[in-house]
Amino acid sequence: MERRNGNIRKRISYYDDYKKTASGEYVYSGLRYEYESMTGKKRSVWMREILLMCIAAFAVMFPPGFMHVPGLSYCAYVLLPYGAAIIVSGYLLVIAGRLAMAKDDVKAWEYDKSIKAFPAATILLAVVSVIGIICEIIYVVLNGMNGRTLEFIVYMVCQLISGALAILISRQVKTVNWKVIESNSI
Repeated sequence: MERRNGNIRKRISYYDDYKKTASGEYVYSGLRYEYESMTGKKRSVWMREILLMCIAAFAVMFPPGFMHVPGLSYCAYVLLPYGAAIIVSGYLLVIAGRLAMAKDDVKAWEYDKSIKAFPAATILLAVVSVIGIICEIIYVVLNGMNGRTLEFIVYMVCQLISGALAILISRQVKTVNWKVIESNSI
């Protein structure tokens, strides 16, 4: 029980960064992070590129779901990596959306749940995409394509695009330093 309470405490510790003023309003007084590009891009351009790549990584996972890809309908070792890729690409989209909503300065909790989460999520998407490709190849070698060559190609291309976008997102995220700025004191 103690461990559970510790996890809950850690999760809600960001509430301590909000202080009540004399007028009864809550003001954020914790750490803030400021965008600092190493390439000279404005934050809005950088964020737009990240969002578009995350949207594309999520959208590219859907066409195979509407086709009769060999093994995708009933084979667990083909279906599970495909489903995981949809979930992880959706998570990347949520992370990017959270960061886009942060505006100019990013609060500590937004930084922890977005910038710190990008590396692991992009690596996971790339790995799941590669596993999906390998599993589909194994299925086709063992069972054949049954005349579904086009569906096989679409699935493989979608997985390759998803993995490539994960790598591009990771590289794009690394082009920015997040500088700690002074917080508001009450």
